[in-house]
Amino acid sequence: MRLAGRETPARGRKGLTIEPKNAWTVKFFLEKEAREVSTDRIGPAEQDAANPAQQMGRLRFGVSVVEVLTVRRVSVEFTARSSWWTRGGAKPAAVCAVREVSFSVAAGEALGLVGESGSGKTTTARAILMLVRPTAGEILFLGRNLCQLPAGEIRELRSRMGIVFQDLNGALNPRLRIGAIVEEPLVVQRHLARKDRRRRVATLLEEVGLDRALADRFPGELSGGQRQRASIARAISTDPALLLADEPVSCLDCSVQAQIINLLKTLREQRGMAMLFISHNLAVVRHLCDRVAVMYRGEIVEQGGCADILVSPKNDYTKRLLAAAMATDRGVLE
Repeated sequence: MRLAGRETPARGRKGLTIEPKNAWTVKFFLEKEAREVSTDRIGPAEQDAANPAQQMGRLRFGVSVVEVLTVRRVSVEFTARSSWWTRGGAKPAAVCAVREVSFSVAAGEALGLVGESGSGKTTTARAILMLVRPTAGEILFLGRNLCQLPAGEIRELRSRMGIVFQDLNGALNPRLRIGAIVEEPLVVQRHLARKDRRRRVATLLEEVGLDRALADRFPGELSGGQRQRASIARAISTDPALLLADEPVSCLDCSVQAQIINLLKTLREQRGMAMLFISHNLAVVRHLCDRVAVMYRGEIVEQGGCADILVSPKNDYTKRLLAAAMATDRGVLE
């Protein structure tokens, strides 16, 4: 198969070379390569051939892709607060919430992060956003190590990250109208003039399936699904290279969950952005994500393609997690 003027065979699961014959399959790989190697949404840092990000890639379907996010042996520790037994000179205990976590996400790819409550999934996402400082390790975003950057440069790079929160009530300010909420990142990052920001907000609302008239409503006047769509519109307002979604559908009805999941999948494919999707719902992860990483007690115990991990897991904890999910599904059906 010829991609970008060179022969590039696709690779199967067992390393077999596949030569697509169907016209739709050829078009699929061409569009996928265009999304993965394009630099218009990756930022100016990747446009320089000497940038380290250009050296950070891996082969997928025979095409070298740039890693948007690379997490290397990241650990996060929290020190227990001082209490009556530590005031006498005893050293406060340190709790390791995340221990030597490593993974990567490329442009146009979705990685699912799954695990039980308290396994460190949200703490990992907060470390990527530098809302908590990692105790050890490296977080490379667009080729730059966030752990070594000053606060001003981290704030600038955050404009290329978007986040969708789990708690709809806490994520949206009840005193602001939806239009002002979606516009806020553009105001903070000073991307556009005021008139252009208003047009941008209207376009974003339509892109996530909301009517422009809802820009004048307050969050309390919207349904749960509409509030989550508004939250997604705010997250993509600055054209992020990476979208972090922390349990974005756990508070929604099943029918609304499907709509939001399909919306996220469509936005990822259209915009070519990387996505880190945190969830307890393994069925949703399998539908949305390309790869999955399983966390247990702050460590990633297994990661790989969804078809491999969720069908034939190797780790004992992953097997128990899948068994528990299937038992829950049987209980609901009964």
